Amino acid sequence: MLWPMPSCVTAMSFFPPKSRQDLDRIRDLMADIAASYLKLPHPEDKGAFLDHIHEKVDIQRLNDLRLAVIREMNEESWTRLSYFNTARKALEILVGNELAMQLRINLSIQLPDDDSSLLPVLPMSGRETRHTRSSCGSRT
Repeated sequence: MLWPMPSCVTAMSFFPPKSRQDLDRIRDLMADIAASYLKLPHPEDKGAFLDHIHEKVDIQRLNDLRLAVIREMNEESWTRLSYFNTARKALEILVGNELAMQLRINLSIQLPDDDSSLLPVLPMSGRETRHTRSSCGSRT
């Protein structure tokens, strides 16, 4: 799933987006970039398109899609600040404002039942590493 992740595992469950308008604008851009890359028409319902993108891209093209979305998002002058603004409060609490504003936007795509692209998630205590899964509530 490209955007958004299931609500039960998103950070938005804990920190609502500071700017829903920025979040929606980023989602729309990501959907349009992905549709263009996949040579599909730009979707009317951007959220539904991204929720079902795993039905439109195979695992062999997944990383190329991810890189295309990253590259084109970083080419837009407004995305970096908008991306930061969506989670400003949460980022400043978690990592401080100096670390929160990175030079480039990045992206991870997790397909359903795909263990090859799991990202480690460090608990606040730092005691162990866990991996998130695409299905709600599942962790390994």
